[in-house]
Amino acid sequence: MLTAKAAVAGVNSCRQPRGLALLVSGLRSCCGSEQSAGYFRTFALLPGRPRKLQQRQWSSARAEQPLQMAASTAQHSICEKPTNSRDGLDPASMRGDYSLPGKGLVESDANPDPMEQFDSWFNEAVQSEQISEANAMCIATATPEGRPSSRMVLMKGYDQRGFKFYSNYSSRKGQELERNSYASLCFWWEPLHRSVRIEGQVEKLSAVESDAYFHSRPRGSQIGAVVSHQSSVLPHGRQELEKREQDLQQNYADEAVEIPRPDNWGGYLVVPSIIEFWHGKKSRLHDRLQYTREGNKWKMERLSP
Repeated sequence: MLTAKAAVAGVNSCRQPRGLALLVSGLRSCCGSEQSAGYFRTFALLPGRPRKLQQRQWSSARAEQPLQMAASTAQHSICEKPTNSRDGLDPASMRGDYSLPGKGLVESDANPDPMEQFDSWFNEAVQSEQISEANAMCIATATPEGRPSSRMVLMKGYDQRGFKFYSNYSSRKGQELERNSYASLCFWWEPLHRSVRIEGQVEKLSAVESDAYFHSRPRGSQIGAVVSHQSSVLPHGRQELEKREQDLQQNYADEAVEIPRPDNWGGYLVVPSIIEFWHGKKSRLHDRLQYTREGNKWKMERLSP
């Protein structure tokens, strides 16, 4: 029986004629039989509750869907013959076909409230066995002069007000938000061929909300937030960071002693003014529905792909 490592070898060798077959066979072996009982772990974010680790067991029937998608991904993106590339890979030749069953995203099925629509899509992403962190999102900020920067963070909650995340206020994004309070978020759920893009103004969450979330984190994460002067240069390398961590662990060895939240660490709320839902379709004729806030209401429009 092939192992998961062998399946990965199939991906790496799929330029050879037997590579894709090895990938498919490996995935069936490590995921598809009751004897091997493959396990997959995903983080599920429950609105209003801490993220918790869920362990799910796949049956052979449920393994078929990701198996087919993995084979399709390998065939369309990795296994196409590269051309004109010094290292043997040509990004221009890598492409996939958005052809999941269903009618896509149509106005008659979309919720008139984009936050309700997001809740529906987000819960489907959480339930997907192929998405490990459905709450991962890219956040883009910019200087007052318009020079952008982006990075991946974890969304830690959402409600009718907007989308929450937590960070160091002294970080690069924190400094940029201090001078230019507008930001853009983007969720990408590739196995579902879906993306959500959000634009809006950002404000800090209350100290009460920030304290509550900070103390809900694992103790190691609390220490990490105190230790890291996010985005600052470490002149003496990683050992400087690890030394601060060791010192703080000794100071708070007694777990009954609460670690105070740093003044420069807390939550942000992105208040959306535009929310766009994207659904991949064949021939790059994708579905795009954009909601624009108009006072207390939302206007929905279809955009050209």
